Amino acid sequence: PDAPRQQNTPSPRHREAIALLQGGAFPIPLCWSDTPGATRCSCPGEHTEKAGKVGADGIRADVRYRNIGKTPLVAWQKYQADPPGGREVNAWWQQWPDANMAILLEPSGLLVVDIDSHAAEVEVRANGIGGGPREPDGGLGEDRI
Repeated sequence: PDAPRQQNTPSPRHREAIALLQGGAFPIPLCWSDTPGATRCSCPGEHTEKAGKVGADGIRADVRYRNIGKTPLVAWQKYQADPPGGREVNAWWQQWPDANMAILLEPSGLLVVDIDSHAAEVEVRANGIGGGPREPDGGLGEDRI
C-alpha cells in the first residue's frame, strides 16, 4: 500500500488498537470504506474492480467486494507465531489511521463461534458454548467470542 501518513494525534482507531494490545489482544489493520455498503475501498488496496473481472492477484472482483473492509493490509500469518507489539501496531495505524482492525484470535487466546441459524444456536447451547461477548455478524446471526 501507499507511503506512511504522519499524524500528530492518534486516530480513534489507533487508540483502540493500542487499548486492545494493552488488554492482551493482537490487532492487525484491515482495509476500510468510508461509506456503508460501498463497492470500493477507501484504502490504498485494489478493491475497485468490476464484478466478475479477475484482478492481477487472481481474485474475482465479486469476492473482492465481499472483502471490502476485511482485507488485511499486512502479511498477518507471521504474527500468529510472533504476535505484533506496540512498535508494529503504532506504525500500522500511523500509516493507515482509518484502518479497520481484526484480532489475531489464537495468539490472543480467543475463539469465535459463528451462529448463523437457529440450528446453530441449538447446537451451541447443547454443547455448552456461550457466555462470552456477542456481536451481530452482519448476516443472519451473531458471533460469540
